[in-house]
Amino acid sequence: MVPKRRSLRGKGPTPKSEDRTWHKAYKEKLQREKRMAANPYLAAKRRGDERRKSAEEIIIGRNACLEALRTPMAVKRLFLARGLEKDDRIDEILALASKKGIPIMERDRGEIESMARNKAHQGVLLEAKSYEYKDLGEVIENCASPLPLFVAADNLTDPQNLGAIIRSAAAFGADGVIIPHRRNAGVNAACWKASAGACAFVNVIRVENLNFALEKLKARGYCVIGLDGEGEKEVGKTGFELDPLVIVAGCEGKGISRLTRTKCDLEAKIPIEDKMESLNVSVATAIALFATVEARKASSPQGQNI
Repeated sequence: MVPKRRSLRGKGPTPKSEDRTWHKAYKEKLQREKRMAANPYLAAKRRGDERRKSAEEIIIGRNACLEALRTPMAVKRLFLARGLEKDDRIDEILALASKKGIPIMERDRGEIESMARNKAHQGVLLEAKSYEYKDLGEVIENCASPLPLFVAADNLTDPQNLGAIIRSAAAFGADGVIIPHRRNAGVNAACWKASAGACAFVNVIRVENLNFALEKLKARGYCVIGLDGEGEKEVGKTGFELDPLVIVAGCEGKGISRLTRTKCDLEAKIPIEDKMESLNVSVATAIALFATVEARKASSPQGQNI
């Protein structure tokens, strides 16, 4: 007798023991949930877990929150632990939050601890909005500069270095800073602080793959210069200064990755004393931007930026 096809079908994965209504583990789960609901501290921690999961970014601690509020960073809410002992930092945090119209919410300490993942929060948290990165294609299309200039960060892990690079990009009129989505620092509170607010008006572009982005730019006539201590030429003297340009800065320590090097038209160096091995990546990027801008000015008949 041939079995019916329906009888051969599987019944799917076996449910967990705590999901089977007849199982001992299910009853234990119900009792555990009742205890959590009756315990104010556990209930507060549960609320904190739910809020943390829905939050875009959580900034933890008095100093970090104060520095974030001093920047134009978009903040949703300020959370304070009940019974918080105030000091000068708390007074300034409250004053800045009130001035910016940020809702101030007092919460049980258990909820604060859960939101902070039990890190040293000092009774203060900020829920901030995620930074809105720009689209590379849109920035290129809308770029009004006759000689566009971009900086690309390759596996840069320190958000303070990224912030300093964004600040230099603003100072020297670069059209944007390009960062990869993975294995690279993003725009967070530390980056905002280091940029001195430049994150608010510099085009920070996040791409899925930096090498594909560089190929896209090269196809549109851009030249790509990688910064390296053993480079062939000096920054500002590469011969590509009068072309649309992308300056690539590598990660702290290892420099530009092997694959990204293959996308560079040239590697440029900054001459320094032999007793010093290298420069900080943000300092090197600032010097490269300055040298590029100066070379462009020197090529202009009026000595003006072009």
